[in-house]
Amino acid sequence: MYVIFEDGTDPYWARSRVLEYLNQVQGKLPAGVSAEMGPDATGVGWVFEYALVDRSGKHDLAELRSLQDWFLKYELKTIPNVSEVASVGGVVKEYQIVVDPMKLTQYGISLGEVKSALDASNQEAGGSSVELAEAEYMVRASGYLQTLDDFKNIVLKTGITACRSISATSRGCRLARRCAAVSPSLTARAKWPAAW
Repeated sequence: MYVIFEDGTDPYWARSRVLEYLNQVQGKLPAGVSAEMGPDATGVGWVFEYALVDRSGKHDLAELRSLQDWFLKYELKTIPNVSEVASVGGVVKEYQIVVDPMKLTQYGISLGEVKSALDASNQEAGGSSVELAEAEYMVRASGYLQTLDDFKNIVLKTGITACRSISATSRGCRLARRCAAVSPSLTARAKWPAAW
């Protein structure tokens, strides 16, 4: 939760008020939930900027952005007093599903049903634990979609084998809304993803 005070408010006074209220509500929070205040830093300024640069040319912008979004970002957030890690630039990979409205009508499927099937097929769930030979093993079901075929083979409705029956599924890149450049020489050498 973010609390925004009016411009000119003494930040130390504001932090002490927030801390006071946090202490008041601590007993009302669910078991195991604790509230803590973020670092004493501005919420609008960047403290540190870095760039992932592949000087070897082996990785494209999409691979570098995936490394940032799915690994580095979470590692950096484990550092004390790091409240947020924002990714800017690069190319965000997407699995794009272009649904054929005629096929939806033909099979009697709504767009909402397609979305529900996609959501249900891309989840992970815990399954408790199993004791075996004086050892305890955690059980989980990993259902994250990882390949293009995973998306194409999602079952939509009984009798309809897969998502491929009603759509064209491909890999692509999210439309860029902003640009980040390190330097002209690095930007010129950056490469767009090949058809992966």
